[in-house]
Amino acid sequence: MTTLSRRPLQHRTIGIVLAGGSSTRLKRDGQPVPGGKIWLQVAGRSLVESVCARLMDELGEVIVVAGPGQALPPLPAGVVVIADTRPGSGPLAGLADGLRAAVSSAQSGGLPDPRQALVVSADVPLISPAVIRLLCGALAGGTPQAGEPEQRGPLWAVPLVAGHPQVLLSAVDLAVLAEAEAYLATGRRDPRGLLESLQTRAPHLVRILPEAELRGVDPQLESFLDIDTWDDFLALGGQSHPKPS
Repeated sequence: MTTLSRRPLQHRTIGIVLAGGSSTRLKRDGQPVPGGKIWLQVAGRSLVESVCARLMDELGEVIVVAGPGQALPPLPAGVVVIADTRPGSGPLAGLADGLRAAVSSAQSGGLPDPRQALVVSADVPLISPAVIRLLCGALAGGTPQAGEPEQRGPLWAVPLVAGHPQVLLSAVDLAVLAEAEAYLATGRRDPRGLLESLQTRAPHLVRILPEAELRGVDPQLESFLDIDTWDDFLALGGQSHPKPS
């Protein structure tokens, strides 16, 4: 596996883009879209390329979690692609794969583990730099290194939009990997279920970012406009897209 950047960032954040979804709701004239939503183009770039490019501009280190053998559009240089080890198990399993890969890559490259990750679905092409920065700063310290005091901040920072937690555009401490693995082992695989479990067990482990705070950096909340249907795609100015080879 390609190792991630060797930049000496003590508190660096890894971007994890979840691209392995089945796009079951996305149909054009009643027919599935070849390759799924990640191949759709907005402003001349595929959805997954747009998301990766915006994260790379801010973070410099991005992992894409795709399905085994899944064809992907061209991606920005430096993006690391890994295969989902539990295809069909949903985004939480993909998030766990991404977190595990981030730790493994850092260790193989002789780097300290990253402090946190920004998890983003591949269908939010308008994610803004301001929202990326807000989320990256929302965990207030992250996992301590050796000799540092015990962590007191949250493990998961989640935006709340229209009353719904946006778990697929959120920031997670690396300690969430153990929580996700334990949750998946119970047979559950819904990210919101894990979030609710953490909130119930220890409310301080979750930080909810209210809509007013989000609008302070993204007034129209464009960062959270995802594409589930063909109408969503057209509303964002979608264009025709190349079929995967």
